Amino acid sequence: MVAWALTAAHPERVASLTALSVPHPFAFLTAMFTSVQGLKSWYMYFFQLPWLPERLLKNPVRTLIRSGLSPQQARRDAAAFTGPDSLRTAVNWYRAMSLVNPRTARVPVHRPTLFVWSDGDTAISRQAAQRCARHVQGPYTFVTLAGVNHWFPDQAPNELAELLVPHLQRWPASAGLRAGCDVPSAITPKPSRPTTAAMTASRMIRNIRPPECVTRPSRQQPADPSHRTWANQVAFPKSR
Repeated sequence: MVAWALTAAHPERVASLTALSVPHPFAFLTAMFTSVQGLKSWYMYFFQLPWLPERLLKNPVRTLIRSGLSPQQARRDAAAFTGPDSLRTAVNWYRAMSLVNPRTARVPVHRPTLFVWSDGDTAISRQAAQRCARHVQGPYTFVTLAGVNHWFPDQAPNELAELLVPHLQRWPASAGLRAGCDVPSAITPKPSRPTTAAMTASRMIRNIRPPECVTRPSRQQPADPSHRTWANQVAFPKSR
């Protein structure tokens, strides 16, 4: 969520965006009220309670194993919870989500974006993942990893690397912003008003993206030539 928010508010500071599992904030918020995502996110409601989540999560290893990690991976991640306030710090990320301004969450992203989701994800629904394309106003690739769960960086690291490396090579930070694919310098968002600036950029950028910045439309996209978001969707099964 932080990466989506940063890229939407300050596209001039981001070369490209790679998002794993978690879709655009407004895609997620919309799916919460229109699909099974509202049920899948039950733990987020639970985390809004004071002190109780921290008390029940005193054994993070067991919780992480139940979420899909192997015992070894769960012990590795649980080792990060060392201090008495470490669990509260982690849970507070979810508590802070309720403070997000929905108007800010609606701002689209204007940078080249790779979004990777897995069909075994018990936390993020397919509807939320597919809605993500509506909120990217730039080169966009949506990849579905088959047969793995929410923790696919651990379950399918090689497959993920094969997706990340070409994306990062195509949009390197060292090369700067590509002409025609970036937010024009005259309208780069000002730090004091990122939301208004990003929305202004959205209106001005729609007709200046050159053809080489566009990939083929996914089957989820409407057959409307004026639609500004394009995507690839690939089923990428985990190797055995």
